[in-house]
Amino acid sequence: MNEKTNPTRKRLVDAATKLFYAEGIGRVSVDAVAEKAGLTKRTLYYHFKSK
Repeated sequence: MNEKTNPTRKRLVDAATKLFYAEGIGRVSVDAVAEKAGLTKRTLYYHFKSK
């Protein structure tokens, strides 16, 4: 399933992208991405098993 067919995954990618540009990759946490996307860390890990 790709981002076009999975809106939750797209929300996570969009949130991460915005944070990476604003703060830099090294300063962005999993917690911050989940919060920005309005989702739980559990949901993030469901869609992304690893970095």
